[in-house]
Amino acid sequence: MARPRKIHPSLLSVSRSRFPAEIVNDSEKRGQLAAPKVLFGECSRYAVAPIHTRFSTIVWFVWDAEHEYSSLKAAEIIRQENSFEEAVVDLN
Repeated sequence: MARPRKIHPSLLSVSRSRFPAEIVNDSEKRGQLAAPKVLFGECSRYAVAPIHTRFSTIVWFVWDAEHEYSSLKAAEIIRQENSFEEAVVDLN
C-alpha cells in the first residue's frame, strides 16, 4: 500500500507576501497578469493572481483546477475580488 504523500504546509495556504509588495495597475495591459499565478491548496488545486484592469486598480482572480461543474477540463475562474484577502477567504 502506498504511503500518503506529505505536502509541505507552504503549499496548502497562500499569503499576500508571495507577491510583490506593490503591484501597479497598467490599464494598457488590461486583462493580463500583473504578477505570476501562485498555486496553493492540496495538489495545487487553486491559483491566485492579480490582473490589470481598465480601471484604476488591479483585481484578484482565483482559479480552481477541480471545479465540480467544469466542462472545460481546465481550471476555471471561481472568484474575482478587489483585494487579495477577499479572493482567498475560506480557501486557505
